[in-house]
Amino acid sequence: MYQIPIWFNVTGHEPTDCSNISQGSDNGVYWIFANNRCRTVYCDLTAGGWMVIQRRLDGSEDFYRDWADYKKGFGNVSGEYWLGNDNIFNILNGKSCSLRFDIENVDGKSRYAQYETFKIADESDDYRLTLSGYNGTAGDAMMDTSSQLSGQPFSTKDRDNDNWSGWHCTDYVNAGWWYAKESSYMYGRCTFVNPNGKYYKELWRFISTLVSTGIHGQIHT
Repeated sequence: MYQIPIWFNVTGHEPTDCSNISQGSDNGVYWIFANNRCRTVYCDLTAGGWMVIQRRLDGSEDFYRDWADYKKGFGNVSGEYWLGNDNIFNILNGKSCSLRFDIENVDGKSRYAQYETFKIADESDDYRLTLSGYNGTAGDAMMDTSSQLSGQPFSTKDRDNDNWSGWHCTDYVNAGWWYAKESSYMYGRCTFVNPNGKYYKELWRFISTLVSTGIHGQIHT
């Protein structure tokens, strides 16, 4: 299993996020130094510099995993991967960041959804999600009134935090993720957003889940 390397007590190094990488550089894997730690990440540099925290390309990586795997991260940053909830929290901590989803179908048609505020809590609060400020062309499935994910904790196949009685959303959708509160409208759905779920090559597919910075303390992730 690929593990994303981390070293502690690393200070004063650049780049601190993908937006610090020179304009004209190619998309690819780069070393990033954030909050006294360094790691390799995939940087999408086509629109100002985005650090990719999740990537699906061909369904080769299994995303139906336990809490420990989602905590530390898994996969390969040059292919499909999840950066790791601890890593994501560390990168976001103390910074103003945005979240962006880019999706593309098998015919090459693409859409996006972007949220101007993106935060997660640390593990003690189950990486609880905070989102606001949608814009895009894919629709607001993360904060729709019937499927509100902001304020919800993270769930995995061995850590059921989804607030559904008698129902484990992770098992139903085969993915670790944040899930909507139980409601009659959402019954049997859990979420309208499932980028970590089973990869259907014939349908819309998630290319990347991206994090970018706000105006202050920027961290295009």
